[in-house]
Amino acid sequence: MAQDREGPAGEFRNVLTLAMKTIAGEPELSVTFGAETPGLQGKKVKLPQVSIDLNRQEVAITRGISDSFAMRLANHDDAVHDHYRPEGKNARAMFEAVEQARVECIGARAMPGMAQNLSAMLQDRYQKKMAGRPATKKDAPLEEAVALLVRERLTGTAPPEDAQGLVDLWRPWVEEKAASQLDHLTKAITDQAAFARMSRDIIAALDMADELGEDPDQTDDSDENEEERDARRRGAGKPAIGLRRAAGRRRRDRCLRDGCPATRYR
Repeated sequence: MAQDREGPAGEFRNVLTLAMKTIAGEPELSVTFGAETPGLQGKKVKLPQVSIDLNRQEVAITRGISDSFAMRLANHDDAVHDHYRPEGKNARAMFEAVEQARVECIGARAMPGMAQNLSAMLQDRYQKKMAGRPATKKDAPLEEAVALLVRERLTGTAPPEDAQGLVDLWRPWVEEKAASQLDHLTKAITDQAAFARMSRDIIAALDMADELGEDPDQTDDSDENEEERDARRRGAGKPAIGLRRAAGRRRRDRCLRDGCPATRYR
């Protein structure tokens, strides 16, 4: 069998795929491993290839990427995201970065093993990004610094060592401008719509209010009644999910609460 020929690496891929499907609540998720850039598009996921000897650090990074994508699938609603997304380029970049931090932090807070995986992923990312470069604001995108500060607020975890310089460049200014808004994020971590509104408040506090566009909750929704608008704002405006997907989400919730059954390598 192919798995026997591939040894532990093949078994690792199978276990990781099962864990990802369980956490995401997506039994039909397509997961492939290869040299291409990791990515998530719809229900298709590309993960890095792992070596036959299962290098420990390589495995942790791959698991972190897998967990990041799985938590996005499990906790992110594109319709809610699009509803609150700002118009300006810089504000959009920050809005996206903060939302990704939110979904990852939900998993990090629920599963210590996932928290370690995500930390390994971030450390690898910033080790490559900041290698050999001085820490200047030119090399320190504001949206990345804010996302790492959001992660710190939501999990209590300091930024990765190689990202510390990046965060420290922006921390004093961000804290001066938006400390109050950052402090209130925890209470909305599982409510995407409420979190999105708070994210817009952070963006405004950081002198980008002109990039937000109109308040999405004040637009003229003449084709919706008040109950429908309230449902959409809570992220509940989509059609009811099917029974199979609902079952998948129940499995995911048990996984986050009690530990995923496919955790041999976690």
